[in-house]
Amino acid sequence: MNYNTKLRCTYNYYDDNFKEINEIKVNDDDLPDDISSHLYRSELLEAFQLEEYNDDIIIEKMNHFYASLKDHELLKPIYKKLAAKLLCEEEEVGFMFLFSYDYFCLMHLCICDFLEIGYLSNDNVNIKKLINYIMK
Repeated sequence: MNYNTKLRCTYNYYDDNFKEINEIKVNDDDLPDDISSHLYRSELLEAFQLEEYNDDIIIEKMNHFYASLKDHELLKPIYKKLAAKLLCEEEEVGFMFLFSYDYFCLMHLCICDFLEIGYLSNDNVNIKKLINYIMK
């Protein structure tokens, strides 16, 4: 699976909505208002190792991750909650929502742990961050 586990997301550091999970705050007074959106799109492509957006490849990779993580007991409530935000009950839709702007910086860490270690334990610090952020 081609996925960039070396990428460190930075888009969240430029958006005050992430202040509770950010370890640092970047002084962005002189930066354009949409810097975090631009960085998100760029970092999403970099994570999936793409030069340009390709919906088919991204969905294929997301489906691969979902197949591996769909039964994780701590993640299932997240899938359900996020799917419900879209007025849907399909857990796979909730999983895909984890790659959206609001959650990608945390989901990316979980995917990296999964790829580097081979599984996600219930004690995984990044899963706990993701759960706390979404289920608050």
